[in-house]
Amino acid sequence: MDGSRPVQSRIDSDEDGTIDRWEYYDESGRLAKVGFSSRKDGRVDSWAFAGADGSIARIEISSSGNEQKIDRWEFYTSGVLESVAMDENGDGKPDRKLSYANGALAVIESDPDPSGVFRKRVTVK
Repeated sequence: MDGSRPVQSRIDSDEDGTIDRWEYYDESGRLAKVGFSSRKDGRVDSWAFAGADGSIARIEISSSGNEQKIDRWEFYTSGVLESVAMDENGDGKPDRKLSYANGALAVIESDPDPSGVFRKRVTVK
């Protein structure tokens, strides 16, 4: 706490003695981001970020469990999954993107050479 304003909360949601959720608040006391330890090892491996409406706008995930090496980004609009970007070659940049429409996969894009540009596009019907 900073006076009466919340700054951070650490939570052991399953009461096993290891912190598995971290909540961070913005200057106005609203929840800004939440860190999770899906491996239950006390280390953050994913982050959820709130949008202006308070719902989840983005989730960043490290499949290796290293919070510094994000390899999956999920983007939401009003709580609905819109797209997923993935770093499949470990260079820290997305090289595959999945876009959704009405809850279903609609487009798959990929960057076959590490140029940072999605050059291949497949539309799913």
